[in-house]
Amino acid sequence: MRGVTLVAALALIAVVAGLAYQRGASDCRARYQARATLARTLEEKAHADPVAVPRCLGPQRLRRLNHLR
Repeated sequence: MRGVTLVAALALIAVVAGLAYQRGASDCRARYQARATLARTLEEKAHADPVAVPRCLGPQRLRRLNHLR
């Protein structure tokens, strides 16, 4: 009777440990997927078309300012 109980307890421990391992692995994969998606989004934004910045001073105005020195 003790042998059967011992085997049943060991089988239960093995099943519970296996389920915990699978859950941990799936949680790890989900976190990796989220980080990969975020990294891909940031990479795409970094390589997007640059924002056009208007010139503060035109070439003629800059020449006039240099001439004043």
